[in-house]
Amino acid sequence: MTLTSRSVAGTRGRIQGAVVVAEVALATVLLVGAGLLKPMSSLVTEQIASERYRARLIVVFAGLAALFSLMGVYGVTARSVAARTREMGIRLALGARRNSILGLVIGHAVRLSAAGALLGLLASLAATRGIEAYIWGVERTDVVTLATIAIGLAGASVLAVLAPGIRTARVDPVDALRDE
Repeated sequence: MTLTSRSVAGTRGRIQGAVVVAEVALATVLLVGAGLLKPMSSLVTEQIASERYRARLIVVFAGLAALFSLMGVYGVTARSVAARTREMGIRLALGARRNSILGLVIGHAVRLSAAGALLGLLASLAATRGIEAYIWGVERTDVVTLATIAIGLAGASVLAVLAPGIRTARVDPVDALRDE
């Protein structure tokens, strides 16, 4: 674009400045209208979209893994308690209180959960080397994060064994001895 102007002495610089401002404004309007000029926030959003997708995908799969592991803990505990029904019936027949039977089942689950949390902690420390580039704002060996996850999963696994434990504590000793 070429623009020619005549000016009075001393006003030439002001007119040229105004023309430059007008050219920049016109170019900005044309670039925005054509979609070639975008705000910085939309550029940043486009740049990190794939990282957000990966992070959401990891969260979904981690949630599914936690759900499946809790289902496994429930199944193993239910099977273990069912296999020990005769033992629990004998304990109840010999005078054990129902609370002590429930404590026995939960204590076994706590020991298994602690062992699982320890093994999971070691495995997570080894696995975080591969995903270290995707973790922002959290160190790979963040004690608070690792402890929160371990305590949360151990607590959830103890909650998963409550149903089989309560069912075992309510068993009638005569029926338990007669069934086997």
